[in-house]
Amino acid sequence: MRPTLRTALALTVWLLAATPVTAGRVVEVEPYRADGWLYVDVHTADLLDPRTRSTVESGLPGHCRLRLELRDARDEVAVRRVVERVLEFDLWEGIARVRQGASERAFRSIDAADSAWSHFAGLRLLPWERVDLDGRYRLHVQVRVEPFGPEERERVSEYVSESERGDRRELAFDLGGLVGRLVGRGGTDDDAPVWTSPPFRPASLPERAP
Repeated sequence: MRPTLRTALALTVWLLAATPVTAGRVVEVEPYRADGWLYVDVHTADLLDPRTRSTVESGLPGHCRLRLELRDARDEVAVRRVVERVLEFDLWEGIARVRQGASERAFRSIDAADSAWSHFAGLRLLPWERVDLDGRYRLHVQVRVEPFGPEERERVSEYVSESERGDRRELAFDLGGLVGRLVGRGGTDDDAPVWTSPPFRPASLPERAP
């Protein structure tokens, strides 16, 4: 992406104004059995708040991190999963993209992408043979959203380069490199609220086709 100087200045304003962390809501979790594993679907809402939407609409990425723990009757962690996603909007093509690891999905609008960004389907938790069928489990879920993390502000300069074309000066913004930095880094979820599911017995869960 090669924005003009005016566009780049607008992006800088958003960087300086970005809220460090916003939290969405966990609406529902659906544990189930499939293909010899215990899986779960997590439905969230309000990930795309006004600040995050404005950031994404400006061409900068929004970053979401879902942290999930499966706890047994002794409140011990049986398994922990962390899923990180990036939502970005291509200003030139008018296409929104949701990235998770090496995978990418493209959408015709930010609203359409938001639906996919907010739904975490098919999270594999535990091999069925390791599940206590008559035990009681709970799911603890945290979700946090960063319009553009403040810790990235000092690093953004390495993704911006300047060039001149005649009497015009342009800035090149390496959005792909920045997205890679966002997805690859760690973070803490201590400031995000924890949603806890009602207890469930694996023996009573539905089975779905893989």
